[in-house]
Parts: sequence; C-alpha cells; structure tokens
Amino acid sequence: MGRRSKVADRFGQPVDVENTVVAVRYCAKCGLNLRGRPADGQCPTCGYSIHDSVYGRYVVDSDRSEARELLDGANVVLYPVGLVSGLTALGMLTTLLGARDFPNAVEDVFNVGLFFATLGSIVAATGIVLLTDRHPMAYYRARYGNLGFLLKLAAGLVGLAAALIAAGRYCPRPCWQVLHLAFFTIPSCIFLSRLQALMRRLPNLLLARYAKVAYRLTCVLAAAALAIVLLRPLAYSHVSLSGFVTALTLLAVTLGLVLLIWVMRLLLLVRKALLWICR
Repeated sequence: MGRRSKVADRFGQPVDVENTVVAVRYCAKCGLNLRGRPADGQCPTCGYSIHDSVYGRYVVDSDRSEARELLDGANVVLYPVGLVSGLTALGMLTTLLGARDFPNAVEDVFNVGLFFATLGSIVAATGIVLLTDRHPMAYYRARYGNLGFLLKLAAGLVGLAAALIAAGRYCPRPCWQVLHLAFFTIPSCIFLSRLQALMRRLPNLLLARYAKVAYRLTCVLAAAALAIVLLRPLAYSHVSLSGFVTALTLLAVTLGLVLLIWVMRLLLLVRKALLWICR
C-alpha cells in the first residue's frame, strides 16, 4: 500500500478534491515541502504562491525579463545544435563515401554518430543550465542540502562505484561502452524532460509533446546503441548474428538522423514561441 501511494503521489494529481497538496512539491522560491497545505494559499516561509509552485507560473504572465533570458538561452543552445548536426551529417557522408562495403559503411557511420553524440551531451548540459526552469539558491539548498537527500546520494554513489569496479574488473570493455553511452544519453534526457516541463509552463502543450517525443526517441536510440555495442563483438565470430547487428545499426543511424532533425525543429519552434512572448 505504501509503495502504491508513493507512485500515485508522484504521477497522479498533486492536489486532491479538497484543494490540498497531496504530492511532494516544493516551494519554487524557498524549497519548503508544501505537502498537506492548501493549494490556494501562500508559502508560510516566504509568502510565494503555492499554486504557482505546484503547477508552475506561466512564462507568458511573468516578467518579460524571464522570457528574454530564456530566449537568449534558446539562441545559445540552437546554434551549437545546428553546428553539431551539420558536422554529424558531413562526417557520416564522408565516411559513407569512403567505406569498402555496406556492412562496414553502416558500422563506421554509427561510430561517427557516437563520436558527435558525445559533443551533443555538452550542448545538452548547456541547455539544462540556460533553457530550463531556474530557481533561487534558497530552493536548491532546502531541497538538496538536507541530510536525507545527501544520505541517499551518498548511498547511490557508493553502490554505483561498487558496480562499476566489479564490472570493470570482469568485463572492462562493455563497462566503458556503457559509461560512454550514459555520458551522452543522461544529459540529453534530462534536458528534453525539463524542456518539456518548461513548454507546459510557457504554456505551449504542442511543444511539450514535441519535447516528449524527442525524449522517447533518445531513450529508444540509447537502448538500440547499447544493444549494438554489446552484440557487435559476438557478431564478428557468429556470422548468423552479423546480419541482425547490421540491420539494428542501420536502424539506429536512421533514428539518430530523425532525432537530430526533430530536435532542430523543436528548438526553432521554442525560439519562435519565446520571440512572440518577448514582443
């Protein structure tokens, strides 16, 4: 019952029929846990609107300086994404023209995509800083500076370190490949997930759905890439598996190109929406 209620609190409605906050939500200004407080009231610590903390204040109704900062962030993120996309396409085309045969061409193009995906993780980290919701330092200190969160973080890091040491000892190559994939997948997923939340707060539900699609495509692409890097050594010694790995690699390359185009279009539409608000 406890587990079920936690899931309901996280993914269900944050406010019940009595207009009381039933999910774990934090004040957007000071970080106070608002669970159990009336949704139409103010934070007892700083006086900020509980409704805005729970649902998010619409950017269109906020001060224009916030929208202008987000617009500047969209410009900063958009141009590197376009540069990385162009370099990726150029690198793939050059590799494709110089390949000996079709299977090698597909494999080499996939490797080029993995290399530029690493650069994309840096752009995604920049997007997390510049193009997502920002809060005062008091919010971050209250939410992440408490003992409970720090203990959970320490336990998670110790468990992760132990798993990495064990995996690195017995199967070092797959371990480093998984870390490489995680390096470019995690920042991209965080950025797209938080961009989706920002678009709901704009409000623009269409762009929020676009960001959600991009997030899911990234997860599918990461799963396919993980399967490829783990199965590829086996495909060299098992001819029957090589055809499947080549087909999966071709699918991953195609999905990666679709994702690049989708994210570019998403960022252009985000920039256009922010320009409209800043008029």
